[in-house]
Amino acid sequence: MVVFLDTETTGLCPGQICQLAMVKVDNGKLTAYNQFFEVEYVDYRAEMVHGFSVDRLRFLSKGKKFENCVGGILDFLKGADIISGYNVPFDLRFLTTELERCRKFLPDTKIIDVMRAKGVKGKLTAMIETYKIKEETESTVKQLFGELSGAHDARFDTVATMILSNKVGAIKEGVLC
Repeated sequence: MVVFLDTETTGLCPGQICQLAMVKVDNGKLTAYNQFFEVEYVDYRAEMVHGFSVDRLRFLSKGKKFENCVGGILDFLKGADIISGYNVPFDLRFLTTELERCRKFLPDTKIIDVMRAKGVKGKLTAMIETYKIKEETESTVKQLFGELSGAHDARFDTVATMILSNKVGAIKEGVLC
């Protein structure tokens, strides 16, 4: 079983995760998870990228903080053979930090960074264009999450990474971090 994930964060240093999206691929069956989190601050540069202010996150999260959701997050990750993402070390640094604050830990799994796969170079937005996967990504986001999200929303990026991974054979190639 593979879990693809992406985060939106409060900045570049391990501060807080403000959105976590995951897609589990288990024998061809897709299961989605998305959660926004109430946070203490958002660096203005991060807000310019993803558009999530402290007030907007308070609304989107319905007041839930990461620690309120840690059980569900770990349940979703349970049984994963591989955790994957695009530049996944960045996301895992934040996820590990958040889990450690709750005295919890990531399951022991292989980590595959799709960004390091053969044929992949540059930002995810460029790869979406190169591999012509925007429409498929949008359709799959609607199917899994029931809504269409923007290009800097973790739901969109997680699905795009999963589709790109399939196109370039990243999981089969097994580029471990």
